Amino acid sequence: MPLRIVAAVICAAAFAAPAPAQNSMSALVPAYFYPGAEWNAMNTAASTVNLTAIMNPNSGVGAAQDANYVSAVAGLRAAGGRSIGYVATTYGARPIAAVLAEIDQYNTWYGGASGIGGIFIDEMTNTGTPATLAYYRQIYDHVKAISPTWTVVGNPGATTTESYLNGASGRTADTLVVFEGSHATYAGYAPSAWNANYAASNFAHLVYDTATSGEMSTDIDLAAARHAGFSYVTNDVLANPWDTLPSYWTAEVTKMSMTPVPEPAAVLLVGALAAIGCGWRVRRAGCCKPAPSLPR
Repeated sequence: MPLRIVAAVICAAAFAAPAPAQNSMSALVPAYFYPGAEWNAMNTAASTVNLTAIMNPNSGVGAAQDANYVSAVAGLRAAGGRSIGYVATTYGARPIAAVLAEIDQYNTWYGGASGIGGIFIDEMTNTGTPATLAYYRQIYDHVKAISPTWTVVGNPGATTTESYLNGASGRTADTLVVFEGSHATYAGYAPSAWNANYAASNFAHLVYDTATSGEMSTDIDLAAARHAGFSYVTNDVLANPWDTLPSYWTAEVTKMSMTPVPEPAAVLLVGALAAIGCGWRVRRAGCCKPAPSLPR
């Protein structure tokens, strides 16, 4: 059978697939609190949900290695979770050499087989100019050079441009925090339309000042409906809403584990075609044509 016909059959079968696959909500926790009982609570949660904790010893890596953080990071990894190190970029104004040096310091002090599994890039721009894209691409490449398995989470904290995931300079993050704000603001938030072209694991929403467990449940449902694969909701408030776990933490973990995050049919189709290595791009009409690569 000619290859074009085979590809057409595959396309047709994929479009006829019954229901989109669903994964449960994952947790991205800004763990801006010292190791202790709350890190132990995250260890317990990691057996129930896919959990990534952002470690932040001192608005960054700090001045010296802290043995308690070494133990906390190892404990979370042993429990099935992952820690990533906080690095600020001052919206692209921080010298790139300083950013890369801090990433290297995280690797030296908190890396290794039982150490961190990536970097959290805070104060990320969301404008997507060529200069800022090149800046963040350099950071991304540096992290991946340390370990291809390390993840990079970028935090513009607001809607941003698609170029951060698929621009001319290449990918700048594995996951983007496209909402960071209050419960009241989140009620009216609308994600960018282009988000639906990518897997939900590319997006995270962080919500604070959510007073009750019922409101938390609503916010988690909204995150799933708005195509975020990662979320975190807390009743903590400004000035630092990330310095403690929420009082309803156990209920939140249960809610996440029970909240499916559906993937759009187009994302599933691209993944299926990539998995079989056919190298064909799907058109809306349902036919296929050769393409140099599949979008991620």
